[in-house]
Amino acid sequence: MLFQGHQWTCRKCHHRNWVDLDALSSQLSCEVCKQTAQAPVNISWLFRPNEFLIECLRDHSVLSLIWVLTALSMRARRSLIFVEPTWLGFTPDSPGPDAEADLLILLDGNAWLCEIKASWRSLRPSHIVDFVALARRLRPDTALLAVMEAGPSELQANIAAATAQLAAEGIEFELLTLDSYRPADDPTSKLMTKNKAYNVRSQSRSRSAGGRQFMDRFCRPCANASRVRANMDERPLRSPRR
Repeated sequence: MLFQGHQWTCRKCHHRNWVDLDALSSQLSCEVCKQTAQAPVNISWLFRPNEFLIECLRDHSVLSLIWVLTALSMRARRSLIFVEPTWLGFTPDSPGPDAEADLLILLDGNAWLCEIKASWRSLRPSHIVDFVALARRLRPDTALLAVMEAGPSELQANIAAATAQLAAEGIEFELLTLDSYRPADDPTSKLMTKNKAYNVRSQSRSRSAGGRQFMDRFCRPCANASRVRANMDERPLRSPRR
């Protein structure tokens, strides 16, 4: 998926050339003007993905699929099985696919049908209508509409209507956005993690204070109460050996 090589700029046409490690030689030739140049002694190695991976991320929104799978894997307790984007045909005489499912998932024994978009701009009201129709036909336990973007949408009325329609069919509708699940390597997610850690430390201090109050109340008659309270601040209490 990743190729190691050297990137250099032609001095004549200023085209940025890429040379794979396997094709590297002492003479470098520009891809545009065919100007030759000497390969440097100290080469700065770089890595780049292949064209297939770039096309998947750019044109087919594979990154949003990975985001959804990661979010659902965090919920899985026993199992998670999925089928990649699939065309579905319901009539044998149809010239093309009748519908498309972005992801079909079995999560802990429950069936999920997923419609995934990279942003709110790529979501149309017709997409929601088609998604509801497909969910009625396939009858999953949960119909998940995932949009890899935070913030409210102008299609809230359409989403509310889809929720009501699927609820009448006994199908749960869920909306997943970056507000619901944010990847761990996102800078905003790191800030949220720091705030969460700070809150945990604050709760720990509150619990320690509550523990000291407990010891003051119930161990006051004991002459060793002050020593036990000091030990609580220094190290956690351990069960006595039998």
